[in-house]
Amino acid sequence: MSSQTDFETFHDIIRKKESDPENPFVRTGVRPEPGGRGSTAYGPLQTTRGRVGTMLTQLSDVLTKEEVSALTLLRSKQKLASKYGGSDRYKYEDPKGPDFKSKEFLDMYDYGGSLGITDTGVQSAIASAQKKELLRHFEKHGEDVGKAAAAWHGGDSWETSKKSPNAAKAVTMEYAVDAVKRKKKMSGGGIVDTYGRRLI
Repeated sequence: MSSQTDFETFHDIIRKKESDPENPFVRTGVRPEPGGRGSTAYGPLQTTRGRVGTMLTQLSDVLTKEEVSALTLLRSKQKLASKYGGSDRYKYEDPKGPDFKSKEFLDMYDYGGSLGITDTGVQSAIASAQKKELLRHFEKHGEDVGKAAAAWHGGDSWETSKKSPNAAKAVTMEYAVDAVKRKKKMSGGGIVDTYGRRLI
């Protein structure tokens, strides 16, 4: 396979792991465990608000004006999702309260919501920018599917981070192993190591 073909395969794997092909332009539907941190992940590749900020900085030389505009909008919408969705939603549900918001509004910013991003042009620009960020990860990790998948899920320092509990690291490893298995299934045959590097 060529490098470009390898990346397209990797993109297809991560895309299928991260979102519903029929309805990809939504906030993640995965709610945190009690006491856990919520997520603002959105779109085909489920980028969080923090990662979107990284994209605007790290990809400044390759993003189009349309992509920058779309990511800026997404980041502002994700900020609203942090405020109105998830565990804080109840604060805005009382019709007699000063900060009341309608159910439709709260659903939009809650888990599984659209964040109000319905323009297909904006959605396409977000998807395109996310793909460029995934490519940056793929190249940074030597086009190694396992390592790139782990970094995409858990961050570049997921293995050594003291902030990440062992349970979270285990989930990241499972994510990477699954990506490797999917790659092996798509490419067929052979014996690979933990990160999917072909041995035979």
